[in-house]
Amino acid sequence: SLLSLVAITFFCVAGGPYGIEPAVSAAPPLYVLLGFLVVPWFWGLPMALVTAELSCAMPQDGGCVVWAQRASGDFLAWQVGYYSWISSMVDITVYPILFSQYLFNMISGAPDPTSLTTWSAQVAMVVVVVILNIWGVELVGLASNIFGIIILIPFLALIGVAIFTSQVHPGVWVEHKWSTTDSFSSYNWTLLLSTIIWSFSGWDSVGQLAGEVKDPAKAYPKGMMITMAIVTTGIIRYASP
Repeated sequence: SLLSLVAITFFCVAGGPYGIEPAVSAAPPLYVLLGFLVVPWFWGLPMALVTAELSCAMPQDGGCVVWAQRASGDFLAWQVGYYSWISSMVDITVYPILFSQYLFNMISGAPDPTSLTTWSAQVAMVVVVVILNIWGVELVGLASNIFGIIILIPFLALIGVAIFTSQVHPGVWVEHKWSTTDSFSSYNWTLLLSTIIWSFSGWDSVGQLAGEVKDPAKAYPKGMMITMAIVTTGIIRYASP
């Protein structure tokens, strides 16, 4: 369904505005917000539209491997699949660590990376995700809907609070509180840009399940646009001073 596709895409791309703290500290809030508003139009949106177009043209499981096979043959398709697998293995290792950091910061402060409790939380997350994937794409879609709602509730609450209680202080938007020298050249532009790009990557992963989507010609374009709006709104609210 469209709702499940949006939920799965949301988790493939961002899973919420988690992990963007380095960008928030890289430059003043004004530049961070402008970056998250502008860069996705030139990075995330083109990838989302390409994924939607190719998934509609070739509605079968396999995603980028199928696309590469149609365009360049079996050898390059195998390479695309292999390097995508390696890339996913490296990227996925970040999320159990982020999960344990946010969990223990909320409960008892900064986690100890070497403690058994931290390792147990990380392993438990991996086990749950593996079981969901083994069970099948329908359960993954349902679980993504549930987790997506749980993740977005705090940020929706923040948006509501901001609408009724926030006070705008323009001077704060150009202050860089994490640097002793407040100059344009002192901002960490590399860290800011790389974090923004990472936050809007992963659209092509959704092409892997094109064969499981009902009416992909309608679902994919709508799903990509809805997800782009959700991801951008959540990140902007989280990064706002």
